[in-house]
Amino acid sequence: MDTKHTPGPWRVGMRPGPMVYGLYGAQVADCRSPSAEGSEAGYNARLIAAAPLLLTMLRRLSDEIRMSERGMACVALLTLEQVDAALRSVEV
Repeated sequence: MDTKHTPGPWRVGMRPGPMVYGLYGAQVADCRSPSAEGSEAGYNARLIAAAPLLLTMLRRLSDEIRMSERGMACVALLTLEQVDAALRSVEV
């Protein structure tokens, strides 16, 4: 599947403030914010940095649910709909 975002993994750097960087040091996100309280900006940066891994996990989960046994069809369908909705929200 083609990826349109900066390839992961991403990491958090704290200088000059919470920033998210891609594989070769490319800046992905600047999480510095005068409105963020305490370490909130750092937590935001960690969540953003986890996005490529979370996307990969959602894709794998979606594939696994699609191949699940028919006995779990109703539960899997609800979960699959939620996973697919999450995937759609990040795949532009």
